Amino acid sequence: MDKHLNLFRFFNGSSYEFWEDNLSRAFAICLKNDATFLSFILKNILEEKIYSQAFSNEYPNSFIDIDLQQKVNYLSSYTYIYAVACSGLEINENEIQKVKSRTTDNPETDLLIKIGDICIIFEFKRTNEDCSAQLKQQAEIIKNNSPDSEPIKFIDLDWMKIIKIALSVLSIERQINNENVFLKNFIDFV
Repeated sequence: MDKHLNLFRFFNGSSYEFWEDNLSRAFAICLKNDATFLSFILKNILEEKIYSQAFSNEYPNSFIDIDLQQKVNYLSSYTYIYAVACSGLEINENEIQKVKSRTTDNPETDLLIKIGDICIIFEFKRTNEDCSAQLKQQAEIIKNNSPDSEPIKFIDLDWMKIIKIALSVLSIERQINNENVFLKNFIDFV
């Protein structure tokens, strides 16, 4: 396929300025438009018990909300908080606990998924940059606004893991002759 037809490639030259935003946007679009991909991603983040609770009812009482660049100061009342690091670098989930939080006045998530009382925030970096301090600050603010929540769960979902998940989903879709153009374009983009 002509690379110019890729939904996530923009005609703004070769500038790297907006790549991080474009990656989080592309990821969000794929999650919204490919239920299998969304399910695989959530299964890699949520514990089995929490995943089962969220999706065990034929008529759920909550919807999945996927959004970009939400100010964390306004996020509150969650029972489960997951903070997901997405970069070219594999980040040790236990080491994030030891990192000093970044200090920003009004931090924003790159991507937010809300499912009832579950809050999943993502911090994306297009390179091997460590996003732990930034992610930890965001998660701690949400935790402070949700005093009855469980401890924060930090998750590493580096680009290699994301691509492996996407390729598995694409393989399933190809086997049933139902390839999702968003996911295919996302893999090519990354």
